Amino acid sequence: MKFIPGKKCLKVSFYTVFTFGLIYVLKNIIDAAVLSLANMDIIFKSLAALLGRAFSVFSLPLTAFVIAYLLDPLCDFFQNFYNKKTGGSPKRRIVGTSAAYFVILLFFGILIFFAGRYIGNSLSVDGLISGSVEQLNTMYSNVIGFLKNHGLYNAAAKYVNALWGDIIGFFDDLGNSLIKGAAGFGSFILNILLGFVIAFYFLADKEKYLSLSKKIFRRVLPRKIYKSAGRITMDIHGVFFGYIRGQLTDAFIMSLLISSFFVIFRIKFAVLIGVISGFSNIIPYFGAITGFCLAVFSALLSGEPIKAVYAAVIMVGLQQIDSVFIVPKIVGEKVELSPPAVIVALAVGGKLFGILGMIFAVPFCGILKIILKNYAHGSSSDTDL
Repeated sequence: MKFIPGKKCLKVSFYTVFTFGLIYVLKNIIDAAVLSLANMDIIFKSLAALLGRAFSVFSLPLTAFVIAYLLDPLCDFFQNFYNKKTGGSPKRRIVGTSAAYFVILLFFGILIFFAGRYIGNSLSVDGLISGSVEQLNTMYSNVIGFLKNHGLYNAAAKYVNALWGDIIGFFDDLGNSLIKGAAGFGSFILNILLGFVIAFYFLADKEKYLSLSKKIFRRVLPRKIYKSAGRITMDIHGVFFGYIRGQLTDAFIMSLLISSFFVIFRIKFAVLIGVISGFSNIIPYFGAITGFCLAVFSALLSGEPIKAVYAAVIMVGLQQIDSVFIVPKIVGEKVELSPPAVIVALAVGGKLFGILGMIFAVPFCGILKIILKNYAHGSSSDTDL
């Protein structure tokens, strides 16, 4: 007798096969997820290496774009001033771009001139190294003499010598790092100089490049997506540029304040420490700690411990003024991230991309927040419709 399956049998068979197939797919997805979680460190390292490789390949155009992006407001200022005086409105911003570059070159020329005079008159590299070593040896001898005079040498000698060995090892590692870093410094400077040259043409023909980009995106993207992308891009520009501009302004102000106070209290290398400490503030949290340690350590090398106390008090006081008054006024609430989000962003950015990751982690987190917020509002509006 020939068996003819009914509709109910076929239905049960279909659901049985479908269920086993779904279980098989889910099992593979779970296995892949577990394997990915187990090798998350390798995945992140591979991703960071891939991005680092891409950045090294496209470093020159990226550098030119960043320079052009940062100098764009200055070029607009000079071009608008020129247009008002002459009554013209040229398509190319050659006048504004040239004026902006002249101001930048003049600023760096004055900075290098005075820095060279200051360093040349006050120290040489050999003098700095020998003087630092001499100060450290004097401090070590004073500590050993104090311990011997008070009968504490036998009990503390092991720890003092171990600490001294760590300090010497730190300076050896620092010297080796400086030697290795000097090899790549020339290529870095060359990349910056070429970036300025390419950025000049980007800035001079800004309107042409913007018009071309709009035409391309208008043809490629649907009308609705194009409008949404334009709105999100403007929001991102406001957050990112507001943050970077505010941080650079804060760095200039802190450099001026730290240098002025250090000059008043006659702390060694006042201007150099002020500039480094001020611009290290661009990296949230980490920069403040770095500036504090550098200032105190430099004051200790002067041979007067009281100056280290002055440096510590000045740095702590100025950091408090910076965080309470300067940063809220200059940077404002452009990013609108909570402190835990900032700390997590810095930790992840620093782990993946080092110092650059820490610098740009906060604005990129703010950009991600804007994208998610726009997506949520778009989703809600679509639902309401």
